Amino acid sequence: MTIRQITTTLSIAALLSLSHGASQAETYQFQFLANPDALDATQNKSLDVLHTITLDTSKIAAFNVTTLSKTASWLGGGIDMTMSHNGKTVRLNDGLDPTSAFPSVKGSYGYSEGLLSLSPGTSWFFAMEFAPGNPFIDGNALPYDPFVYGFLFAYQNQQSYIDFGKLWATGDTSILSKYSVSAVPEPSTALTAALGVGLLIRLTRKKQAAAA
Repeated sequence: MTIRQITTTLSIAALLSLSHGASQAETYQFQFLANPDALDATQNKSLDVLHTITLDTSKIAAFNVTTLSKTASWLGGGIDMTMSHNGKTVRLNDGLDPTSAFPSVKGSYGYSEGLLSLSPGTSWFFAMEFAPGNPFIDGNALPYDPFVYGFLFAYQNQQSYIDFGKLWATGDTSILSKYSVSAVPEPSTALTAALGVGLLIRLTRKKQAAAA
């Protein structure tokens, strides 16, 4: 092996060692359906609402009911939720009340649990009630039946809903690997990698110039 090859190999090894074990900003996504009459014997499937909840671990201090139930976690980008119905999708975070300690939508009938109530034994997904005239509902022209007058109950047999409940209520992170959608290097890690690549290119060019 030539000196050039050894130098290149060592540079690559150094780069890998710098990046190895660096913290990752994981993103997880849960999707499940809810319906105003999901707990009844028969349901009107046309009222199904798809909830997509995205968690950014770089912006969430911990996975527990206290952290996940804080408005700051939702407004700070740690938790993002969209609702989709009949081809239309809206972002619930845009309607949250920043002055509330618990995630709640302006103009709704909120409860002490906040926006979501997934403690063991609960049966509803939304712990609130949207009333007619709610600015979020009206502003987004959401359909009346799925969103107004009554809770949205999640279909209880959805594994994603069951797993999200475990994460929410007990901080059970063992289920997260099933819902990982990306692993983005932290800014410091990305910078280290960029510096390492730059160093590798510089060393290679110097060796090429010397050989010439």
